[in-house]
Amino acid sequence: MSMVGRINTNVEALFSIAQIHKNENSIATTLQRLSTGLKINKAADDPSNLVIGIKLRSKIGELNSVVLSLQGTDALLSVADAALMETADTLIAMKELAARAANDATLTTADRKVLDNQFQAMIRSIDARVQNTEYNGKKILTGSVISNAVVWIGPDALLTIDIDRSDPAALSLQGQTISTFTAAVSTLTKIENGLSVLGRIQANVGVQQRLVDMIINEYEAQNVGYEDAASKILNADIAEEITNLVKTQLLNQTAVAALLQANIMPQTVLKLME
Repeated sequence: MSMVGRINTNVEALFSIAQIHKNENSIATTLQRLSTGLKINKAADDPSNLVIGIKLRSKIGELNSVVLSLQGTDALLSVADAALMETADTLIAMKELAARAANDATLTTADRKVLDNQFQAMIRSIDARVQNTEYNGKKILTGSVISNAVVWIGPDALLTIDIDRSDPAALSLQGQTISTFTAAVSTLTKIENGLSVLGRIQANVGVQQRLVDMIINEYEAQNVGYEDAASKILNADIAEEITNLVKTQLLNQTAVAALLQANIMPQTVLKLME
């Protein structure tokens, strides 16, 4: 039914005004999304997805923190491994010196003295390395500083790090000498035992480092999935938002034009009075 004859209530104008308000709200929301890059800027935008997004962001933050913590653990194990490798190289060089010293046929006392001086210097270098190897102020190869150390890697998930120093005497060559044939032969056995213990410690460090690396790789892969899911829920699709902005602006211009026409229509009543 035509509303031309009614003056007090201009339904067409009210409808156009409501549509203009709706368009302006939509434009404001779109501009906010374009300026922040976020699809959800307040809870009213999408309450259910906001809850999911918060959980995803929490999980992403948790994984990032755990990965950062594990990278520190990996660095600690790398420092330990490097020190153990240097120690192994030193022990091998010491074994070579001891083998040369175990020769009564050609060596003189002076020769053995020279070899033993080198040998003693290597003992001191090993002891210094064991005492000074540290990470973040923590001694790594002395006592039980890194023994059954626990790393939190998630709810109900703990990782235990242990740099085995259960037999420190096996790596200590203090008091050993190669100044005589008998001492050199005895020292060879001691070095061989030390290399065996050192190999076990190195293998233990290597196993733990490989495990840490596997967990880091797994968590980083999980994080990619969580980031992708959170992005789809929380981040605005810029191309889509620009398309919606152009469409809504055109609709708003049309609504304004319609409002102008709706306000003109009641004026035709005056013609009836002519």
